[in-house]
Amino acid sequence: MPALPLLDKIVRKRPLISWTLSFHLDTGELRGYDFFNPPTKNHIPVMPHSYKAISKHMARFFPNCPSSDRDAIIALVQSDQYRDIDLKTATAMSARVHVRNTQTDFDNLKQVDAMTRNEAILIVKEEVADIIQSWKK
Repeated sequence: MPALPLLDKIVRKRPLISWTLSFHLDTGELRGYDFFNPPTKNHIPVMPHSYKAISKHMARFFPNCPSSDRDAIIALVQSDQYRDIDLKTATAMSARVHVRNTQTDFDNLKQVDAMTRNEAILIVKEEVADIIQSWKK
């Protein structure tokens, strides 16, 4: 039995390369691998999260998130840096990054000479958590 519940498998054969695409039932992720990079036991390369899956996740867990913020977070989740991260974690991380960079004084704090990036993150951490918590209610 496969490790992931699969709804559908599509196999397309091309010269020298055979692509296999799998649709993950729980998260709606489209996962893929090719002949030259077969999946290992613990890792299957993940294709970017779909707009629809992210949007459904945002509507479920952040129902009060403004639409402009929601669109920006969805764009972040679809970026390559979140490619190998599960949808829940990628969405939470993207929401924190977006709020920190757009709705706090994080950028101004980073410009202070004696302050490091990590210190600036600690200063705005509670403000970010409060904003994200307000989106969950």
